Amino acid sequence: MFLSKHVVLFSIFLIAFCVSQVIIEPQWLNRNHTTSVKTVITLQVVVNPLLVRGNPVHDACFQSLADTRANLVRFVPWLPYPRLGVAELKEPTETQTFWNFTLIDPIVEDFMRASGGRDTVINFSTTPNWMWNGSQPKIPEDPLEPFWGYESGNKLINDDFKKLGEYYGRLVSWYTKGGFTDELGVFHKSGKKYRFSHWEVLNEVEAEHGMTPEYYTKVYDAIVSEIRKVDPTIKFVGMALEFHNEWNWYEYFLDPKNHESGIPIDYASFHFYSGTEKNRDDPKEYDIFFPQVDIFVEEVKKVIKIRDRVNPKVKLSIDEIGTILPGDNNPSNGPDIPESYWRASGAMFAYIVGRLAPLGIDILGQSQLTGYPTQYPSVTLLDWNTGTPNAKLRIQMLLNQFFSQGDMMVETPSTDENIFALGVAKKNGKKFVLVINKVNEETEVTIDDLETGILLYVDQTTGGGNHRVMKIGTTFKLRGWCVGIAQYLP
Repeated sequence: MFLSKHVVLFSIFLIAFCVSQVIIEPQWLNRNHTTSVKTVITLQVVVNPLLVRGNPVHDACFQSLADTRANLVRFVPWLPYPRLGVAELKEPTETQTFWNFTLIDPIVEDFMRASGGRDTVINFSTTPNWMWNGSQPKIPEDPLEPFWGYESGNKLINDDFKKLGEYYGRLVSWYTKGGFTDELGVFHKSGKKYRFSHWEVLNEVEAEHGMTPEYYTKVYDAIVSEIRKVDPTIKFVGMALEFHNEWNWYEYFLDPKNHESGIPIDYASFHFYSGTEKNRDDPKEYDIFFPQVDIFVEEVKKVIKIRDRVNPKVKLSIDEIGTILPGDNNPSNGPDIPESYWRASGAMFAYIVGRLAPLGIDILGQSQLTGYPTQYPSVTLLDWNTGTPNAKLRIQMLLNQFFSQGDMMVETPSTDENIFALGVAKKNGKKFVLVINKVNEETEVTIDDLETGILLYVDQTTGGGNHRVMKIGTTFKLRGWCVGIAQYLP
C-alpha cells in the first residue's frame, strides 16, 4: 500500500514535469526543411525634429544609426514637415522658380554619412502639393512645427504625371549629379554626388492622396522614367501599402502589362504594425502582438503566391514593421511607456523575422529610428531623451550579428507554442538557435542536441543596454519576452 501510493505520486510528478518542459529540436540533418537566408534585416529613418542639427540628441541619434551598420536603411522625409522634405514648395512662375534645399540638405548629409557607403532606400514620399487638385493650405513658417494637413487632392492637376516625374528627376540629380537644370533652363549647382542604390516611389499610396492601383501605376512609371534618365542603375521599390489584404493592388501593379515599356519593378513593399486594442501601459495586453503576426504571415503567403504567378522576379520588402499603442499622438497620454513594452515590441520584430525569413522575404525593416511624444513615441527605436538605443534596436542589432545571407535556416520544432525557435547553420559550420519567449513569464527550455554553448540575449535585465552573454548547457531559462541567440560551442 505504502509503495503503491508513492509510485502513483512519483508518476504524477513525472507526468507534470514532462508536460511543463519545453523541448526544442533543430532538424539539422533534414535537408528537406532548410532554407537559405536572403533576408536583409534593417530599419527606417523618418525625418523629424530630433534629426535636425542643433537638437540636443541629434548627434547621438545618428551615431546610433551608424552603430547598427544596417544595409538598405529606408530614409523617408515625411508629410508632417513639408519644409524638411519638399524641395519646391511653390509653383514656378514664368520668371522665377522656388527650389530650396537649405533645410533638407543637412539631414540628407548626416543620413548618408551614418550609412557609411552601404546601400540605402531613399523615399522623398511627400510630393509638392501645388501639383494636386486639392486645397492649398498655408504651411507653418516654423519648419519644426508638425503640419498634418499638407497633402490634399487625389489627382494631379491635368493628370500631369510628367511634371511630377521631372520634379523627382531634378531632386535625384541634385544629390547624385552635382545639380540640375530647372524649369526655366537655369542650372542649380549642389556639388553633391551621392550614390543612391534604391529609390522607393512614395509611401502608403492608397492612403496618402487616396490613389487607386491604376492611378498610382501611372505616377510610378512617370517618376521612375525621369529618375532613370539621371541614373539608370537605381533599383526601384513600389507601392509601400498601408492596409491589408489589398489583393487588387498586387494583381495590377506587379503585372508588367500595366506599365510603360521598359519600366522596372524591382521590389514591391508593404507594411505591418501590431498593437493593443485599449491600453497603452498594461503589459498583459502586449502578448497580443504575436498572434497578430501569425495572421499577417498568412497574408504574406498569399502575396507571395500572387507575386510568383504574376511577376516572379519582383522582390518583396516589408519596410515598416512595428507596434503602435492606441492614442499614440495624443498629448494627454503622457510620455510614460513601460520598460517591458520595448522588450515585447522588439520580441515581436524578432518573431516576424523568424517567421518570414524562411519564406524568402527580401527586406524586413523595423520602424522607426526616432519617435517621441506626439510623434509616434511607441514606434521609436531610440530613447528620445538621449538618442541611445532601446531594447527594440538592441534586439535588431543582435539579429544582424547572426543572420547572414547564404546561411541555412532549419525547421526547429518547439513543444510549446509560446517559445519560438529557429536553427541557423552558418557558412563557416557554426550553429545557433534563435529563441524567443512570446509571453511575459520565465520559461525553462531544452535544446535537445546542445551540450555546451553561450546565450546572447536581450531581456528585462538588459534594458536599453547591450545584449548580455551567459554560458548554458542543454537546459536554460528564458525570462519574459526574451530574445536570445543560443550558440553551440565545441
